[in-house]
Amino acid sequence: MKNNIIVISLFLLSLIGFGCQEQLTKVEDTTSFEKRTPIGVRDSIKKDSIGIQKRISLEAVLPCLNLSQEQLNKIKFILSEARTCEKECKLKLKTTMEELRKQQAEKLAQYKGLEKDSLVRQQVESIRKEYTKLAKEAQLAFQVNMKKCNETTLSLIEGLLTEEQLAIFNKWKLTGQLPCERKKP
Repeated sequence: MKNNIIVISLFLLSLIGFGCQEQLTKVEDTTSFEKRTPIGVRDSIKKDSIGIQKRISLEAVLPCLNLSQEQLNKIKFILSEARTCEKECKLKLKTTMEELRKQQAEKLAQYKGLEKDSLVRQQVESIRKEYTKLAKEAQLAFQVNMKKCNETTLSLIEGLLTEEQLAIFNKWKLTGQLPCERKKP
């Protein structure tokens, strides 16, 4: 018994002291359940998830227009007003959706604890369908308001530009790409 304990302890000490001399090989598993590295922020700077190039932002186009200081100041003011308009639209959508959710919860609370017969299920389903319909309408109204903000912003900026600047600006609007070469700092 003592000999067995001594042999086992020597074996464990030799493993700890000398380590395993076997070289571990990396298993290359190519099954359909292979773990993938998640896409990072830098992986999709210029392309979205399906490979379509993203539109260059308006702020990135401004240096291409060779704006005067007065034009630049007016455009910065217009852009700040556009951001305010967008925030108001988002806030309006958020409050509308919260109100709709609250109304739906109040209506559904009437049926809580009742036996789930076919009539109750139909009424609950009609409440959910009504909420879905109203939520879609709110989303559409939000999209229309955001589009108005964007169109107003672009038309105000176009009113400030010269003919040459307007040609460059329209090229960006059509293609969504940078209309000039980037200047290196």
